[in-house]
Amino acid sequence: MLQIAEGFFTEKPRSAGTTLREIGNCYFGELINRSLIQPAMYYGRDLDASVLACQVHDMVLELVNQLSVENGFATRLLLNGKQVDPHAFDAEKKTMRRICLHEFNKSYAAREAREQWSKLRSLIIFGKVYSIPHLSTFHVLRVLQLDDCIDLDETYFDDLGKLRHLRFLRLVDCSRVPESIGKLEFLEILELDMTARNFMHKLILPMSFVKLQKLVRLVVTGNVILPDGLPLGVMKSLQELIGICIHSAEVLKEIGDLKELRVLRTRLRGGIVPESIFMCLHKCTNFKELDIITMEGPLSWSLDSEPRVPSGLQRFVYSDTPMTGFPRWINSSMLPFLTTLAIKLSETLQPQYLEKLAELPSLRFLLLWLWRYPGLQQDLIITSGGFRFLRHLHILVSSVVYVFQPGAMPELQKLCLYFAVAGQELVIPSGLENLQSLRHVIIDDPEAKTFLREALMENPNRPIVDDYSMLRSTPHGRRDALDG
Repeated sequence: MLQIAEGFFTEKPRSAGTTLREIGNCYFGELINRSLIQPAMYYGRDLDASVLACQVHDMVLELVNQLSVENGFATRLLLNGKQVDPHAFDAEKKTMRRICLHEFNKSYAAREAREQWSKLRSLIIFGKVYSIPHLSTFHVLRVLQLDDCIDLDETYFDDLGKLRHLRFLRLVDCSRVPESIGKLEFLEILELDMTARNFMHKLILPMSFVKLQKLVRLVVTGNVILPDGLPLGVMKSLQELIGICIHSAEVLKEIGDLKELRVLRTRLRGGIVPESIFMCLHKCTNFKELDIITMEGPLSWSLDSEPRVPSGLQRFVYSDTPMTGFPRWINSSMLPFLTTLAIKLSETLQPQYLEKLAELPSLRFLLLWLWRYPGLQQDLIITSGGFRFLRHLHILVSSVVYVFQPGAMPELQKLCLYFAVAGQELVIPSGLENLQSLRHVIIDDPEAKTFLREALMENPNRPIVDDYSMLRSTPHGRRDALDG
């Protein structure tokens, strides 16, 4: 996102319907494939195996730091204001365009010339922020990231609107968002993180928020609220709403007026039912991704209704609470482009519903959790011919026994197993030797790894076996294989 705000990705190569973010992801994917950058961590529970962080080799990092400082591109500063990089002398001769600080030191502000701050394009501060120069000091700032504003004076952001060139703004635990934010006419990405604040503290976006006509992406974490009566429909560029809470029918209607909306990841309150979201999205012709979290317990999905599901839907995640039934609209005719699906069911998955899942033509990533009481054992047979392009499967290991027949899931590369109840009797899927493309198996019980290895001995690929504790402690690289 920072790269987009800095203008490193241009619009010239963009094809119709492709966003700058998608272009950026392609660039990063190419750098990873060429081994110029390395995935720093894959989160085992991340459904579509997205790379959430990257790093470079130590030798490459040293070279990048040297070139960055020599060319005045960026530098990092310690608490005492000294350069982290060894080429500080060269840096003093140049005007720094981008600075990263670990907490802000007033002594550094006193030493630094005002002209240096006035030409700064990017300011990122990690750690506590007690005081920084007045916002009017930053004449051409494009990126501002403050990762702990909880001790910053609440009046500091009153002049936020003076940052007229700002493209990217990330504030963590700020006390409020001022009305002046509406003056940021070039702002494209806004991130607000309120996780450290007391949950009772609500951060309500001001009515001037709708003046951000170039805003493409809004990401919120914690208790951030869209006020009733906010006319979101006038925001012609907004494509992504992530983490926002829908607490009323009025807010839901306004979200439905965002004609360019592509991504909605939301929490539901106030009796809002998931199916009503589909009803409000019919104007969003480019809509692709929907994640839903319910804040008021399990909700019943109608088995008979077939809401107007966006025809281009690629991702649907509803995995925080079990559904009381299998939705009829999950089928190949209504979801021809669906690549990612996550659902939990509180009832038995009938064979005809499993067939509907197997027929989804574009499905690549599936999380399927069936909640059954212990003792009610059921065999769930995965036959040949279905799930032809599925690559990642997450399943709940409970009283349901998954049976993979020869030819089942021919492209499956990664299998993640979860246990419903700690200490329950181990139930390992049957027919693992038939998964011809399987490369990696992850389990959330380290003690079960031995049994899982034995079950995989017949698989020709001898897949790698991990548990989640290893994934959290290992940044990247190979895992332990069956043959040690």
